[in-house]
Amino acid sequence: MKLLSCLCQLASPAAVVHHSFRTDVEQGKWDNTRRGVSVIGTFVLFVIFSLEMAPKPKSEPKRKPKSEEHDDHPQNKATDSLTDAPSPEGV
Repeated sequence: MKLLSCLCQLASPAAVVHHSFRTDVEQGKWDNTRRGVSVIGTFVLFVIFSLEMAPKPKSEPKRKPKSEEHDDHPQNKATDSLTDAPSPEGV
């Protein structure tokens, strides 16, 4: 009986030390997790901010299709008046 009580008295401090060590390890894991999340979050915010602040390319004026570009030519305007005449279908 005396031996059993001596073993319990020795085991109790060992269990407390073991529990304290596990708590410290677990706290270290959570600290590393918080650091990792904050680094990733900072990187994502930096990328978003840099994309928003980047100069936007100036948009080029819209060009007319080639068929419309030829319509502006003076020779084409003279022939356009001929095509505006009413069709003989109505006659």
